[in-house]
Amino acid sequence: GGLLDPHAADQKFAAIELNDVENIIIGKSGSSTLTNFFSESIYGIVVQNSGAEIWNNDFDEIFIPTGIPLIPSYGSAIFQNSDNLFWDRELVVGKSTNLISNFFTNCVYGIYGFGEENYTILKNNFGSNNGASTSNAITNSCINIEGITKNKITIDDENKFFDYNRGIDIFDMTNESSIHITNNIFGDGRNTLTDNFAGAAIVLTSAIPILRINKALIDYNDIGYESNTNHQPRIGIHIGN
Repeated sequence: GGLLDPHAADQKFAAIELNDVENIIIGKSGSSTLTNFFSESIYGIVVQNSGAEIWNNDFDEIFIPTGIPLIPSYGSAIFQNSDNLFWDRELVVGKSTNLISNFFTNCVYGIYGFGEENYTILKNNFGSNNGASTSNAITNSCINIEGITKNKITIDDENKFFDYNRGIDIFDMTNESSIHITNNIFGDGRNTLTDNFAGAAIVLTSAIPILRINKALIDYNDIGYESNTNHQPRIGIHIGN
């Protein structure tokens, strides 16, 4: 919810902010009742030059407030930013059990990452499987990662994507990046952004041409959750420079 007095009229920035933390666990594993709830703020969790394991959390109404200068990452439930210090830290979001899943609804971004960081993203839920309704939509990308080099990204183990403009959007990688996107479920992509790849399940692009990503795998994903018009992305997979 919002802030308490005497700050009730102020805009909440973030519930948790990490800065230069080697690793910390946010969330209680193995419990369906001890869930953290984050809502009504510009960010849910900010991870600055840090590593973290984020389990069993519920993010809702993470938005861009009116009347303030726009920063691209505003509205991110989890925002990771690295200054390219080559510390080889990792952001883990979710784990291979239902009781450690994270839920993301009514956010601009679910996970927004920028700079040198390793990512393991497992068994999370983005948006809602609610047919034609977009009441819990992710208005931009469920997972948006930019500016990695030798880092490893693993997005696996039945992450579920609904009501998104882009499911997974990875931009500006190198041929030494390791990207594994396997065993995920992509439902209804929304075509409300004014770009060529709105409504896409998976987008991998780079400003600098890459001849080959040596350690890349996109496998065993279910793109188009059901044979129903409400469960189909506009574009399945786009890879290009």
